Amino acid sequence: MKYASKTRITKGRDGWEANTTIPLDGDESRAIAVGERFLKVSTHKRDGGRLVTTASVATKTDMGYQFAMFQDYMKTVSQSKSRCTDKNVEVQHCGVLNDMDFILADVRAYYAAKEASHA
Repeated sequence: MKYASKTRITKGRDGWEANTTIPLDGDESRAIAVGERFLKVSTHKRDGGRLVTTASVATKTDMGYQFAMFQDYMKTVSQSKSRCTDKNVEVQHCGVLNDMDFILADVRAYYAAKEASHA
């Protein structure tokens, strides 16, 4: 699995979930520094019963991370009516991670457009 070293699959309050954190340069071999933006990919069950995978950008802080609503990148990149089993979560999450180059390109385009509009 791509980004396996950065992925955790656990059983949370709402069932199985998978989380992966990736530096925006895509280099999974290095740690994310405080103050640096990173991409968080998360797969979990939503209230409506759907299994969803979202990609969002946050900034690492001393206490965890910070996400600015309506300012930072966030997109639902996959959803299904699958049951929230560990296997289904892993399969859907891995499928998204295999398309990470496209997601990282979308993130870069999002922030480039944002910077251009503020220039």
